[in-house]
Amino acid sequence: MVFQHIKDAIRSVFSSKKYIALGVGSFAIFLLLYLFTLPATYTGGRIGLISLRLLNVKLAVFSFVMAFLIALIIPFTVYSFKRGTKVRKATTAGGFIGSILPPLLCCSPLIPSVVAMFGAVSPAVFGISGSIQGFIATNETTILLGATLLLLFAVVQTAKSTKQCIC
Repeated sequence: MVFQHIKDAIRSVFSSKKYIALGVGSFAIFLLLYLFTLPATYTGGRIGLISLRLLNVKLAVFSFVMAFLIALIIPFTVYSFKRGTKVRKATTAGGFIGSILPPLLCCSPLIPSVVAMFGAVSPAVFGISGSIQGFIATNETTILLGATLLLLFAVVQTAKSTKQCIC
């Protein structure tokens, strides 16, 4: 049943060349974005060509799958929006943010900087910075898997919205 919604949405939405172009363009942009940001765990939060040198198979697969899911979500959302159907944008935003943040927070100076701001109030706060970064680094695969599942849920939800437009 769920896959039927997605299949019908793909058939309807991608029957137009402009939605095919939107999907392919979204895939290319988000694949590059994920390929550069997911290895940030190993680069100390730096994003750039250094990321590609540290890209491993696991991160490449997550990059491809998440970019593919977003490349479905964006055309589905635009198609539904143009036809006046309500679309749950929060699910899509949650999946996207959840897939980008973990590698950026893991080993970057962002968490220690935020903790330092709170450290002015209570010096005991400084001890949690490493714990947060350690948790993200240790559970990166689980966090990325959760973000992927959230994106998959977003695909199903937007496909249902698209199905409403079709009927």
